[in-house]
Amino acid sequence: MRGDKKRGLLGRYEAAVKTDERVFIESFKRRNIPLYDVKKTKRGVRFTSPVTNRGKIFAISDNMCYNIKEIGYKGKFAFAANAVKNAGLLVAFALLCVFCVRVDGYIGKIVFTGDGNLLKKETELVLFSENVCVGGKFPADLNELSRKIALSSEKIEFASVKKSGRKLIVEVRAAAGKTLPLNEWKKRIISPCDGVVRRISRYSGTALVSVGEAVKKGDVLIDGFFERNGERFATESLGDVEIAVTEKFDYKTSGEGKEYSDRAKAVAREKFGERDVISVTAELTAPKTYTVTVIYAVIAS
Repeated sequence: MRGDKKRGLLGRYEAAVKTDERVFIESFKRRNIPLYDVKKTKRGVRFTSPVTNRGKIFAISDNMCYNIKEIGYKGKFAFAANAVKNAGLLVAFALLCVFCVRVDGYIGKIVFTGDGNLLKKETELVLFSENVCVGGKFPADLNELSRKIALSSEKIEFASVKKSGRKLIVEVRAAAGKTLPLNEWKKRIISPCDGVVRRISRYSGTALVSVGEAVKKGDVLIDGFFERNGERFATESLGDVEIAVTEKFDYKTSGEGKEYSDRAKAVAREKFGERDVISVTAELTAPKTYTVTVIYAVIAS
């Protein structure tokens, strides 16, 4: 088909269901998932769709009562994709590593934390001057970029830039008395959720938790004080704490094995697509039922 060149890499799928082609296409169209090359077969219906829709296709298959299976690839890069699917683990792993390295080196999203939204104009001026933007490469020296942001305006007291997956996390704190009055200092950093502490970056105040410790929503993570010679002094809480949150759900399938566990994990990644996902696992806990465990990171600042 002429349009295939513009569509890039397509996944090839087979749905074990007998239905009218138009009805089948319409059920996906309503969910903004385009289908191409739709054909009836003895087993049901075959079709192709951009690989970016893979998670969505599996995620909605339950609701539509379609048993959908991925059977290959078509279009641009199909040869490499099929090689990964059919080759030995060593080749697949090597190709996957090359892909991840290329993608991981580019910024997918810039997130402002702390007083970042309040000082977004001042911060973005520095980012633009350093050619840091969505779609561009991650800066080679994050500490140097942090320093330049902190020195760019008298309104900024502290700046920290970190890489988290494909996100660039920019934390900025306003100088007391410049943008924020003294009585609006951040006195405490509170946990927004239940989870386990993965990382603590404390710049001012006292950390009341440690890495590996379980915390509850509402727990004080960093408190606005420090002690010296037995005396306690008030100060602002500056820093951030990364918390690993675990969520589980049961996913029922029409079969068992790697194909179905992979599908369960694909559904989870689609469901938690807006989260900074750390890991996804699927365990067969009952006949044709997988318990999916998703761990994702939340930043408290």
